[in-house]
Amino acid sequence: MAGSLKKLIETYEPFKGKTVLIALEGAPDPDSMSSALAHRRILSTLDIDTVILHAKPVSHQENRAAMKLLGIEFTYYDRREEEQKTEGRFDFSQFAGYAVVDSQRPDSDIAEHLTELPLISRVDHHGAVKGEEALAALYDDVRPNIGATATIYTQYLKSGKLLDYEESESLATALLHGIYTDTKDFLKATRQDFEAAAYLAGFANMKTFREISEESLSEKGLEGFARGVDPQRHVRIGSYVLASAGVLTKNDSDVIPQIADLLVNVDGMHTVVVYGIIDDIVRGSVRTSSAKERPKEFIHETFPEIRRFGGKADEGGFTMPLAEFSGVLSPKSDLDLLEQCVDRYFQSRFREHFNENGK
Repeated sequence: MAGSLKKLIETYEPFKGKTVLIALEGAPDPDSMSSALAHRRILSTLDIDTVILHAKPVSHQENRAAMKLLGIEFTYYDRREEEQKTEGRFDFSQFAGYAVVDSQRPDSDIAEHLTELPLISRVDHHGAVKGEEALAALYDDVRPNIGATATIYTQYLKSGKLLDYEESESLATALLHGIYTDTKDFLKATRQDFEAAAYLAGFANMKTFREISEESLSEKGLEGFARGVDPQRHVRIGSYVLASAGVLTKNDSDVIPQIADLLVNVDGMHTVVVYGIIDDIVRGSVRTSSAKERPKEFIHETFPEIRRFGGKADEGGFTMPLAEFSGVLSPKSDLDLLEQCVDRYFQSRFREHFNENGK
């Protein structure tokens, strides 16, 4: 249901003078980051303080560059670190409610802390995930026919003339980058996306926009990318592909979804699973262009030990602690042995799934 700035502001009127949490799901990307900033801008007109919280690190090189060049500062909630604290834990009781942008729900690492708070608003351009019950929000604006959530927020800002202020350049640049990346460099942009981008171009710093887009991978990230796209290293069964990016640093973890995005567009491939080892966790991404496949169901059926998954109708991400391999690994196991063990698990489960299902 399409919303409007007027309805959004009316929804937040009772929260004037209070503090609201803007909760992001997964690692912040250009669309979610810029949408959160736009949401903050709108709420500032009502004297509402905001905290933008993410529970996954900013890993993509372009996103780190955007935060640096645009002076973006969010709050990072590390669930494992918070659980180990005996005092000074993050205080969720400070919030009168929360909002989600560019998603249907908050990140699973913080969701349990929000059960007593009202979900004030949800603004998103993704369709609902099959099998997941939508959380009730006081204000809902979900438009799957638009290429980016940043487009929706640009429409809000335009209708309220909220970009006509001195600090608008940074926000406009962030929103333009959000639309650009989520529409695959405008290749999948709708008329509304193009109109929003044209409007933002009048406020954005195009030099900064180009600098963000040209940010390159680190050497370790390039190694992982090269490994992940090498067909000689793939396990391929029909139109299904399994690929590994090897061992990565936390800063290069977005190489995993980048590989998945690339491979799912290769002719003859319709469902792709890519994984990599980062610190003490295996992180993975799944992409599908098949109307018959559901990423969440496919991952849970193929890799039953994976319990943490989040995603959308045609894509998703998962994590699996290396503690699952404690029976075959010792604390002194080297990286090569660790990698071999993880590869054996994923490859064997992948092949078993197709043998059992006769695909």
